[in-house]
Amino acid sequence: MIAKNDADYRQFTDYLFDVAAGKFTAVHSRISGELSLKIIEAKNLPVLSAIGRICDPYVLTIIGQDQQRTVVIQDSLNPKWDQKLKFFVTSTNTEAIFLIMDGDSKASNHHIGRTRILLDEFSNKGIVNKTVPIEILNSNVKKLDPPPVLNISVSYTVKPYEESESSIFGEDLKVVLHREKTEVPNFVSTTIKLLRDTSLELDGIFRESGNQSEIAELRSKIDSGEKVDLSTASSMHTVTGLLKLYFRELPEPLLTFQLHDKFLSIAEKVSPNCEQEYISAVRTLIQELPKVNFVLLKELTVFLHEITQRSSKNRMTADNIGIVFGPNLLRSRSADAVTTMLKAPGLYALIVRNSSQLF
Repeated sequence: MIAKNDADYRQFTDYLFDVAAGKFTAVHSRISGELSLKIIEAKNLPVLSAIGRICDPYVLTIIGQDQQRTVVIQDSLNPKWDQKLKFFVTSTNTEAIFLIMDGDSKASNHHIGRTRILLDEFSNKGIVNKTVPIEILNSNVKKLDPPPVLNISVSYTVKPYEESESSIFGEDLKVVLHREKTEVPNFVSTTIKLLRDTSLELDGIFRESGNQSEIAELRSKIDSGEKVDLSTASSMHTVTGLLKLYFRELPEPLLTFQLHDKFLSIAEKVSPNCEQEYISAVRTLIQELPKVNFVLLKELTVFLHEITQRSSKNRMTADNIGIVFGPNLLRSRSADAVTTMLKAPGLYALIVRNSSQLF
């Protein structure tokens, strides 16, 4: 279906809104799936300094805004992890990025190298073993022979995602708000209320992972329109996991693709010692957000600020909140989103810390 003109239709991510009919129509189906990874080993990693220091490597795997890491292997150029990771994948996720990092706390640069795979290569093909070359990020390291590689095992099961009149996760924010006739999605407002009433002092709130199987089951029930009492979840960490998943799967991040470069420009300059210099610029950008984004960002940020006010109990400072939520709220269209991933936490920590001045 092609929009005739703005008076008849308004184009959103996966939908056309038919004003005459008063409803949104899906224009194509989307795909969701489950990705199982096994990070097996790396070979031929470089010695990192002239004095011959051997790194303590681990792998940080990034798919969309979800990040998972392996354990650290001490003093090894050929580390073996044999560690399994599981991700839930939506149609906006096209690749997996692997950052090979140095876990030595004394390291001046924690980035050793990186590599990536395209997910479509593994769709519904069972278990596939793959060796991928590692790009070394330290320009002082000479070309290695043989070159460094990462060995992984991949299983990616793709399933058609059926549109639903009640689906929330992965839906365009405007679509949900139009359907519910609210300013904040009901799922978000009720979840925040539950957490505010019960869990502001919960140790590691939003940092600790909930039960992934339970999160997937609850998500499915919510998207099918079933009424779910989240207060009966096995843990409030499962509830926080659901809320993080909602923001991670928004087709367009809350800070928008349009304003991404402007937000990132500030994020690259700001530091805790000088962040007051950038409050005005951040406020101006936030006010440029679409109204629906602004309202939801305010709802979330004010709540998260309340959590940081109890950091002596829950151990969640603004910096910790920034690490958890920043990459979900500021995302790049670019295939190479590493810079955004690294800078978004500091930007959102600033927003949370100074929420009373920004909203």
